[in-house]
Amino acid sequence: MAKTKRATNRGFTLVELLLAMAGVAVLLISIAVTTIQLTNMYHKGITIKSINQSGREVGDLIRRDGLVVGQGEVRFVAADTQGAGGLGRLCIGSRAYLWNKPENLRSNDPSAAVRYNSTGDAIILARVADPLGTFCIPQNGVYATDVSTTGTMRATELLKGQADLAVYRMDVTPIFDRNGDRAFNISYTLGTNQGEEINTTDQTCRTSNEAENNFTFCAINQFNEIVIMEKAS
Repeated sequence: MAKTKRATNRGFTLVELLLAMAGVAVLLISIAVTTIQLTNMYHKGITIKSINQSGREVGDLIRRDGLVVGQGEVRFVAADTQGAGGLGRLCIGSRAYLWNKPENLRSNDPSAAVRYNSTGDAIILARVADPLGTFCIPQNGVYATDVSTTGTMRATELLKGQADLAVYRMDVTPIFDRNGDRAFNISYTLGTNQGEEINTTDQTCRTSNEAENNFTFCAINQFNEIVIMEKAS
């Protein structure tokens, strides 16, 4: 009589289960790391796009204001100029551009930044109707800081809600003045302002080995605008 073999059910050993679990864990970690990296790159791209879009819009306004200046003046006052009251100023004909320094915007002291007297919000970068050049002509050595979003000298905030941006630098350089026709190069730097992530010495985001670095939400860019003002005929 032939003997029959008994079928046996063999399960996974503990070592095999551990190896399988380790493989799944490595796969999940890889997916999580990739997702985080893609998310960071997405937010970085959005931040850079916001700065570039804002910079172009500001440049378009400056260029258009320059076209209608005629024989009007172009005046520039740095934020740290004596009597400037903490506001940087660029006056082109009948328009003034006013901004707070980044460190004043993020200060815990509410009085550090100049604010709109109509709303109490800090001025980031305002474009103001100023036909008399009030904001760039000092009275008794003091420049005006009375900025309002209402009235005849109504101000418009150009960087409100734009990823906490700030003006880090602005320069005005004359290019030529011939027969009444003039040209200026206006360069300005916009950057994020959520902390000390910007190295103000070289106008770059801090590197990964610096404690203040913020790769995901840090971005800064410089813009240049040529303003040509033809002699009024």
